[in-house]
Amino acid sequence: MRVAILARVSTEGQENEGESLVVQQKRLQECVASLNGTVVKVYSGQESATSGKKARPILDQLLEDSATGVFDAIMVYDMSRFSRDPVKSKISLGILKRNGIKLYIQNQLYDLDNLETNLIVGILNEINSFSAAIQARKSVESKIERARRGFPSSGGRLPFG
Repeated sequence: MRVAILARVSTEGQENEGESLVVQQKRLQECVASLNGTVVKVYSGQESATSGKKARPILDQLLEDSATGVFDAIMVYDMSRFSRDPVKSKISLGILKRNGIKLYIQNQLYDLDNLETNLIVGILNEINSFSAAIQARKSVESKIERARRGFPSSGGRLPFG
């Protein structure tokens, strides 16, 4: 089995807090080896997976390449590394299914032809989307609180007003 690995982080903070690209890639390479597969391509980098409005060049390239026959399966560390946007995820998984590409979350196969699997993946995407919204709200609240106390946020400047 020829496998493409998708490793993604949203922020530099994730890279520094342990959920790094290196950690994901190492674990996924171990999983591919345990399935007697071969890693044929690695899609890796920093991009947001939360909003369908933002560009996802790494995922988009993987989806484009899925039609070329270069790989038989993709493997991700967890569903949140694939996408946190339920709409983008459903569309992307439909492309993989149409192109005959299998989806592995670590070494667990998720059969995209199975209704129950699609339900589970959909639920995971909704949970990931909810979690991302909570994180975004906390971030905004923290920035507001820091500004109230006179401390600049990561941009280094206090907001106007």
